[in-house]
Amino acid sequence: MKVLAKAPRGTRPRTDKDAFQLICLPRTVACCDGGGTQCTREAPGLPARIVLQVWNTGSDLDLGFNGADHNFTVTAQSKLEYCLTGCDATSNPVCTASGATGEGTDNGPTFGAPLPLFASGVAVCVVNRFRDPDITGTFDLRSGDLQSTVNLLADTYVRLGKNDLVCPRCDIGRCVGGKRDGQPCTVNGTATVLGSGPPEYNLSTDCLPEGEPASSLPIDLPLTTGIATSPPGPVPCASAVGQRFDDSCASDATCIPTCSSEIAPKGGINQTCCSTDPNLPCFPTKSGGSIVRTGTPAPPTPAWPGPTWPKTSEGSRLVATFCVPRTGDSAVDGTYGLPGPGAIILPVTQSVSAQP
Repeated sequence: MKVLAKAPRGTRPRTDKDAFQLICLPRTVACCDGGGTQCTREAPGLPARIVLQVWNTGSDLDLGFNGADHNFTVTAQSKLEYCLTGCDATSNPVCTASGATGEGTDNGPTFGAPLPLFASGVAVCVVNRFRDPDITGTFDLRSGDLQSTVNLLADTYVRLGKNDLVCPRCDIGRCVGGKRDGQPCTVNGTATVLGSGPPEYNLSTDCLPEGEPASSLPIDLPLTTGIATSPPGPVPCASAVGQRFDDSCASDATCIPTCSSEIAPKGGINQTCCSTDPNLPCFPTKSGGSIVRTGTPAPPTPAWPGPTWPKTSEGSRLVATFCVPRTGDSAVDGTYGLPGPGAIILPVTQSVSAQP
């Protein structure tokens, strides 16, 4: 293939010839059902794959003991994909779920696009890498109940001087900022970040922060559509990560479930707050309480039993409680209340496809 390029009048030289060679390469991952991991079953018509995608609204992320990093949202469009085995369309609805992670898999090396966090003037971009080669769990086709262990390494980039660009953006098909500034990208995540320049972020796994992370924090997410409960307080993460404090409420205050409004200014969901300050979130562990998040299973439709595919649902809510180590950066740890507990709510859509 030859391309002839002509420069504007007055430049020298005006013409230039270049040769390009186009090569067709095979996919690194086989696909079925219009794309996705090749999940094989012993016979056609059996449930083979489930895709979970984080919904645009209704997520909530609470990190640290002091409330500054509570009520954030999770990057929308983040996905988890699993192959299903052991279940069928008529007699057994409980599937074993397993999804490969890393380069060349549908889950990829990270759980969604980077996550921008901005609190008290401290900008942090988090890239959540899968820690294990597989994510595993179970899924009930009849009830929509899902249990899954997703272990991550949270690469934490401290973005000094980047308050208007907490994470690199993907705008008009090009990375803005980061190690691939100006290079092509595809949007596969969105987030809203208040107080840091333009609030709407188009994010991409193609657009990662430059430099090295301040730390890579091990985060264990025991996701469930049931009820997630932390160990009882005080300081429920003391043994796991060295938590020292429960909250930043006044000494005579308690942590109560009566906040100023359900939807917080940062976009997440108010859970509990200090009795003397309805605008200061907290975890109710100081007096021996636990952190509780309630999930919601959404039965897929068309309902099981039945051989009609795909089976889809909206309204499912995955939850988890976990512990967050210190980053080692004093500004981040002081601002975000680390080490300390964490809790997450992930509203997801579900799509189950069958072996063709």
